[in-house]
Parts: sequence; C-alpha cells; structure tokens
Amino acid sequence: WHNAMEKASTGTLRVKTLKLPLARIKRLMKVEEGVRMVASEVPIMFSLLAEVFVEELTTRAWMHTNEGKRRILQTPDISAAVKTSQMYDFLVYIVPPADYGR
Repeated sequence: WHNAMEKASTGTLRVKTLKLPLARIKRLMKVEEGVRMVASEVPIMFSLLAEVFVEELTTRAWMHTNEGKRRILQTPDISAAVKTSQMYDFLVYIVPPADYGR
C-alpha cells in the first residue's frame, strides 16, 4: 500500500507496469450514460486503484489462510476478510458466505 501511494504521489508510476488493460477500463467507463469523454490519466488511476484494492483484499484473505494453516487461498478466506473489515462492507452481499461450496 505504501509503495503504491509513493508511486502515485511522486509521479514514478509507469503505465507499462500496470496490470489491467487501460483500453478496457476506458470502455467500461464509457458504458455509463452521460460519460462521453475520459481524460487520459483517469484509466491509469483506476488501474492503479484496482491493483491496490485487489492486493489489499488478497493480503487480508491470506492472513485467514495462514490462520487455518493452509497454503491455498480459498473463497472462505476472502469472505472472512470481507466480514472482518468495515472497509469492505459494500462487498458483504456480493462475496459468497464462508460456508459456500462446502
């Protein structure tokens, strides 16, 4: 998280190092009615934000994987990570419950 913030604030972010396709992000943004033009830096920022979000959620889920003395991240780990942090309250109804698939 700190590394991503530093890159964003110092301007050392390189577009080629982003993992998500910028054209697809821009296309998704334009699906919304009323959005006609998107500044070139906006998809870059959304890509960075999405990467940080996925990394943060994965790290929290991995902590639950380690608590279970396992080496494979599973759906219940993600569910537990969502439930234990208020930051992810908006995902409670989207992420399957911990007992999903058992």
